[in-house]
Amino acid sequence: MNAKVRLKIAATLLALVFGALSLFGLALSQYFSSLIAEYLGKEASAVAVAVSWMVQPRMAEYRLVRSEADRDRPFYRQMRGAFQSMKGDNFIRFVYTERRISDKEIEYVLDAEPDGSEYSSPPGSRDAMNPLRERAYALRAPVFGPLTDDPAWGRYITGYAPLVDPATGEFAGLAGVDIEAGTIHTLFGRIRLVIAGVILLLTLMAAFPVYRLAAMIARQITLDGLTGAILKKHLMPDLAARLAKGGTERRPISVLVIDFDRFKNVNDSFGHAAGDLALKLLTHEMRSGLRADDRLYRYGGEEFVLVMQATGERCLEAAERLRARVAAKPVEVEEGRSLTLTVSIGAARWTSGISPEELVGRADDAMYAAKRSGGNAVMDYDALPPAGLAGGTAPAKAPTGNP
Repeated sequence: MNAKVRLKIAATLLALVFGALSLFGLALSQYFSSLIAEYLGKEASAVAVAVSWMVQPRMAEYRLVRSEADRDRPFYRQMRGAFQSMKGDNFIRFVYTERRISDKEIEYVLDAEPDGSEYSSPPGSRDAMNPLRERAYALRAPVFGPLTDDPAWGRYITGYAPLVDPATGEFAGLAGVDIEAGTIHTLFGRIRLVIAGVILLLTLMAAFPVYRLAAMIARQITLDGLTGAILKKHLMPDLAARLAKGGTERRPISVLVIDFDRFKNVNDSFGHAAGDLALKLLTHEMRSGLRADDRLYRYGGEEFVLVMQATGERCLEAAERLRARVAAKPVEVEEGRSLTLTVSIGAARWTSGISPEELVGRADDAMYAAKRSGGNAVMDYDALPPAGLAGGTAPAKAPTGNP
């Protein structure tokens, strides 16, 4: 049972660790992505500023460019050559200038693309306003936008800078630069994969300490701190589950109720600390002789219940071994002083139709019969005469140990 509890707790803790690391990784990924996008956006707006500086001294010639036919002007060809020289640096994809013609549209003026290119925007060709353009026209200052994924133009980050006539101070439009972000988008994906790998590695590294922590928690919620026996609250649910399984798989189930003889005398003579020490040492002695599927529960102060998958014969043999181990183990309670304790053990075997409470009650009746015989004895419920049962022929009762 304790192993299952440990695994459940460990799985829960690992899920929490993985969830926390995933949230941290997501935040880290978004941080790096925004950091890179911001860097590229600033780069785009900086290049746009450089474009505006190239155009503004020749604003008179710039104003003459109105239609596609103006691409033959020397000014247009010179600017296109200069713009094309910028492309290829810092992932620059498009370089252009534009002017606003209405609240909803702009028209392109200068463009770096060759004539006939599918991406060419000749003078006078129009495009719709968008939130970033609106902001740039409103601020008339360098701005940049977020990573954009456009079906026609691809992934890019745009930067704008104002075009101002140096002679009149008149605002004439914008210089725009689009930085290719497909490579950056791939980089973002790689960053996320690296972070995911680190999260997985950290989760795996956390597995062992988490399992150890789960074991500590499981021990706290399932085991008695003094004796290491399973807590009383787990007895009846565990026994009910085992009886149900035993009924379907025809497995014999037996129960022993174990009570230390005259234990009050130990506390009265040597103190409760000595009594606790005796219980701790002798319970450890009892647990060391159990099989892997045996379960020892602390039912009261000095009363224990042992649930075994065993036939009646093996159950009685195990009970006798337990009695002998305890009796043969003196406990040193003070320097130079030791005492020997004994136990009375009652045994009962499950039969179809008997509830967990009745089964434990029968073993408890047999334990009391062992005490009445003088203690340090093993009694089998099935071997007791009716007169030997606690309460005569009344139904078997549950143990009377403290919670």
